[in-house]
Amino acid sequence: MGQMVESRVCDKKIKLSEREQLIIVEIGSDSIDSASGFVSYLSDVYGFSKSSVWYNLNRLKEIGVLDFATKDEPGKSLRLTAFGAGELKTLEKVKTALIEQFSEMFLNRDGQAAGHEAVYSDIRVLQSSMFNK
Repeated sequence: MGQMVESRVCDKKIKLSEREQLIIVEIGSDSIDSASGFVSYLSDVYGFSKSSVWYNLNRLKEIGVLDFATKDEPGKSLRLTAFGAGELKTLEKVKTALIEQFSEMFLNRDGQAAGHEAVYSDIRVLQSSMFNK
C-alpha cells in the first residue's frame, strides 16, 4: 500500500489547498504526539471545524504527505513524511503569508461572533430584568 501511494505521488503533481498547505506549515519538522490534539489546536487557533481538519489530515496521509497513528497502529506521532518535508521546503517562502491569512480570517469571524454574543447577552439581561420586576 505504501508503495502505491508513493508511486502515485511521484507520477503526478499533487495540488494542495491553502488549508492543506497551512497544515503542512503548522506541522513543520515537529513530531506531534497526537493527531487529535493537533486537530483541536487548529480548531482553536484558526476556527476550522474538527471534521474538516480530519478530512484534510486523512487526505494528506493518503497522498503520502504525512503519517499518523490509526486505531490499528496506536502510538505513532503525527509527522511529515520525506515527501511532506519536501513540500514544506517549497512552502518556505509563503508560510508566513499563509498563517497571517488564516489568522486574519479567524479574527474577523471571531470578532463578528463576539459582537453577536454581546447582543445576545444584552437581550438576556433585558429579558431577565423585565421578568424580575
